[in-house]
Amino acid sequence: MKTINRNTAKADCLKLHAQLKKQLKLTLLALPGCISLTSDMWTSCQTKGYLCLTAHYVDSDWKLNSRILNFRNLEPPHTGSILCRVVYDLLEEWGIQHKIFSIALDNASSNDKMQDELRVKFCNRGFLLSDGQYFHIQCAAHTLNLIVKNGLKAIDHCVVKVRETIKYVEASELRKRTFKHCVKHCLIMESKALWLDVPTWWNSTYLMLDRALIYHSTFKELVAIDPMYKHLPTDDEWERIAQIHELLGPFCDIADLFSGAEYPTSNLYFENVWKIER
Repeated sequence: MKTINRNTAKADCLKLHAQLKKQLKLTLLALPGCISLTSDMWTSCQTKGYLCLTAHYVDSDWKLNSRILNFRNLEPPHTGSILCRVVYDLLEEWGIQHKIFSIALDNASSNDKMQDELRVKFCNRGFLLSDGQYFHIQCAAHTLNLIVKNGLKAIDHCVVKVRETIKYVEASELRKRTFKHCVKHCLIMESKALWLDVPTWWNSTYLMLDRALIYHSTFKELVAIDPMYKHLPTDDEWERIAQIHELLGPFCDIADLFSGAEYPTSNLYFENVWKIER
């Protein structure tokens, strides 16, 4: 087999990207209908800012499509005016600035400023339907995220105990082996691994509690043989954890529903938010 060097691999990838981009551009320009956008700012572990711009559209076969148009590094400051200019320039590069119907954003103040200025730009050129009345859409998944994170602040103490428990168990191979021994001793046949959550991603908190409840008797066994383990929740706290888990379940299901990319989601909003209200 003939090997290639990294420069050849890079050139091949860029060539393929250029071909696929040209093909997607032709597809977008030929669409009979409008295009909706989602835009989000993302910060890497190196604290670098990235903008992700995604197009959502129905093709001539009535199939819903979602395509990431751009994922690019964005130097600070990330003000609304700068975001507006960047997004508009990207849309001009794709040649679809006249085909935009709406944009879904989270509630960051910079996004509010960005969509205000974008709306003015589009309306001045006569691009938006109904003078942009339906242009800005609040992100339902983000709203749901704010509701849950606000609620978790009030019940965080026992959640922290579970988090510290899993950190303790996962900290060394010896502790992992000890935990497995306790699992066998408690006759638990489950094979799912413990899950450590990311505090900023509440869905992972639900998954962490889900796994912890499976092994709650194991943690009681662990505290009896490991004097260094100090984070065991009390029986009352385990009951509270079970209630939190039960409460978060529907939120997790609805968040997954709202985040779907292969079916319409706006029609699902009212019914499912009403379930949360109840």
